[in-house]
Amino acid sequence: MTVCVVVAMTVCVVVMTVCLVAQATEALLAHSTILQDKDQEIDTLREKLCSREAELGSLREELQSFRSQGKPSYSSLESEVCKVRAERDSLNQQLLNTIQHKVVLSQEVDAWQEDMRLLISQQVQQQAEEKEREKE
Repeated sequence: MTVCVVVAMTVCVVVMTVCLVAQATEALLAHSTILQDKDQEIDTLREKLCSREAELGSLREELQSFRSQGKPSYSSLESEVCKVRAERDSLNQQLLNTIQHKVVLSQEVDAWQEDMRLLISQQVQQQAEEKEREKE
């Protein structure tokens, strides 16, 4: 009878451990999805930044052609360049904020993984102690 109880308890502990591992895997996948989304957002922002820089280069070339022809009215092009620079700076800030957010999420995932490792370790330790007590 006691062997059956020990086997039943062991099975219960194993099932609980499997459930915890499944939950941990689901949570890890959720965090992984979030990180992938942030990676995509970073890539999109980088592409926008490259596009804006290319546009800025194009505007500089236009401005240069006006200067080479000796035309004195630069103000509209210069104001457009200022707008593009401001947009670029804004995109840079968004990119930095996204990267910082990704770092925070990564740290949360690491902490969560450590918590799961400790929890599983404690359960294994408890199982070992219970088996030891039952042997005595």
